[in-house]
Amino acid sequence: MKLHPIKLLIGACLTLSLTRVFIHWDMVYLFLVWNLFLAWIAYPVADIMIRTKRWYVALVSLGLSMLFLPNAAYLVTDLIHFRKSTKIDPWFDLVLFSTYAITGLVLTYYTVKRLTKGLSKYLTVRWLRVSQFAIFTAIGIGIYLGRVERFNSWDAVLNPLDFLNSLIWIGFSDQRYELLGFSALYAAFTGLTYIILRQFELHHSDV
Repeated sequence: MKLHPIKLLIGACLTLSLTRVFIHWDMVYLFLVWNLFLAWIAYPVADIMIRTKRWYVALVSLGLSMLFLPNAAYLVTDLIHFRKSTKIDPWFDLVLFSTYAITGLVLTYYTVKRLTKGLSKYLTVRWLRVSQFAIFTAIGIGIYLGRVERFNSWDAVLNPLDFLNSLIWIGFSDQRYELLGFSALYAAFTGLTYIILRQFELHHSDV
């Protein structure tokens, strides 16, 4: 029985975090566990698109999944919090952060894969490719809004006016260039990661 890569990676993340707590009683990086939970949400929600036969349920599933999907690749940017500790070997923390980052990218891959499969019931191949481009663009923008503007996924629903006002302000200020550059970088990065993992899976399906 093969263990799914996501389960294996999440298990590795939690093991490393718990090891850090129990051995050194240092809880400074426990925020990674919360970020991992937020990153995981989009994955099971995207599966609803595949299983449902109702278009409106699929639409809600798509919306919710897209709302939380940027949290997955966002784990890569948590590397900014890496610092040398006087209590813990920095090499351990490097593995900790790297494992969370890899998990985020793998979660992004499998979630986008599920979304693509779900959308394939409603879109042609041409529009399916356009939708994938839009998904990675949204991921890049979402990471920027989370990392730079400090928005949470639920702010778009709970505080829509503040969320929209911030987007409008950014769109009409010089900050839009930062938004475009940052979003393009992470859209390209996550898109390239998706392509590499997809090709690996297609050519190594027997592994």
